[in-house]
Amino acid sequence: MADTRPSYEIEQEILGSSVRVTKRAEIRSLNGSMVIAEPKVVGGSLSVDASRDERRSLSIEFPSDGLEIGPDGLWYDKQIVPYYGVETSAGSWEMQLGVFMVDKIDENRRDRKIAASCRDLTKLMLNAKLTLPVLYPAGTPVYDIIFTQATLSGVHNMLLPWNSEESPTLAADTSFDVDTPRFNIVKTIADAHAQEVFFDSFGYLVVREYQDPFLMPTVFDFRYGGTTGNVVSFTRSADDSELFNHVSVIGEREGNLPIFVDKKVTYPLSPVHESKIGDRVAPAYRSSLIPTEERAHRIAERLLYTASLQQYAIDLESIPVPWIEAGDVIGFIDPVDDSLPTKQGVDYGRGPTKWFLQSFDIPLGLGSMSIKAARLEVIFNGESA
Repeated sequence: MADTRPSYEIEQEILGSSVRVTKRAEIRSLNGSMVIAEPKVVGGSLSVDASRDERRSLSIEFPSDGLEIGPDGLWYDKQIVPYYGVETSAGSWEMQLGVFMVDKIDENRRDRKIAASCRDLTKLMLNAKLTLPVLYPAGTPVYDIIFTQATLSGVHNMLLPWNSEESPTLAADTSFDVDTPRFNIVKTIADAHAQEVFFDSFGYLVVREYQDPFLMPTVFDFRYGGTTGNVVSFTRSADDSELFNHVSVIGEREGNLPIFVDKKVTYPLSPVHESKIGDRVAPAYRSSLIPTEERAHRIAERLLYTASLQQYAIDLESIPVPWIEAGDVIGFIDPVDDSLPTKQGVDYGRGPTKWFLQSFDIPLGLGSMSIKAARLEVIFNGESA
C-alpha cells in the first residue's frame, strides 16, 4: 500500500497556500474489476467515526448524463472507490478514501444528479451471517478465526498483527449461533484480546491493539492564529453525555466463578474525580472470552482511558487533511499571543493540547474539515496528557 501522507513540501502547500482540490471515483465490481473508470464527481462527503462498526461512510453525487442506474452501471453489487487530491506548485498528490458498498441510490431528474449513500466493507461482513452454529474449541488461534470469517465474507485484504503461529489462542470453548453476522464474531473475539477492528482508507480489514490515548504521540498538529496557523476558525463545546469515571469488566466463565475488575479515577486533582462530578459508572463490559484477571485489567484500563476523557467538539475551517485516522491523537495549539517565545515547538500560551480524534467529515471538493475530538486530561495516575 502507498503512503497516505503527502511529502513535506506538498503538505506545507496544502496548509499554507491556495491549492486546487481534485476529486474522482472509480466504480468497480465486487471482485475489484473496473466497471466505470472515472465517472464525474460533482459532490459528496466522507464521514469517519471510530464509534461505528462501519467506521467509514460516503455520500457521493454524479451527473446523471451518461451514468446508468442498474446492474451494468451504478448498482448495489458495485463498489465505489473515491479519491481526494490537490494540485500545488510543489506537485500533485491524492489518496484513496476507502472502498464502499452502495446502500441507497437516488436520481434527481430536475438537477440531473444521481446520489449514492454507501458504507465501507463492514457491510459485507454484517450481511454475511452464520447458517449453522459454530464452536471454536479452546486453543484455537485468534488469527485463524478472524482470517476465516473475513474470507468467508468476501474480504481478502487484511492487516493482522500476528500470523497463525504467533497468534493468541482462545482460553475457553466459544460458540456462535445461527444468524450471527461474521463481523460480530470478529469484533467479539478481537475485543476480548484488546484489539480494535475497522476498514482503512485502502479497504483493508485492520486489526490492531486499541491505541492508548495517554501514551500515543500526535500524528498531526492543528494551529490557530499567528503566522503559522493552519486553522481559519474553530469552535469548542463541552459535552458530558458520555463521560464516566468508573468502569467494570466481567469475565463470564462457564463452570467457574466470574472475573470481576473494577476501576475508577482515583487521582483527587483530576477534573473527573468523583469528588467533583460524582460517581459516574459506565455500562459494564461483559465477555465470556476474558481468560485471566490480567486481561480484564488491561481492558478496564483501556475503557477508563477513553470513558474519562473530557469531551469537546472542534470544528476547523481549513483544507482537509484526509491522511489522519479516527482513533489517532491530534494536537491543537491555540496560543494567546503568537509573539510569545517557543522552545522545542512548545508554545507558552494555551498549548499544545492533545486530543483523541473520534470522528471527522471531509467534503469531496472545497470546504472545511469538521472534527469531533476529546481532550486528553488527567486520568487516574497523577499525570496529564
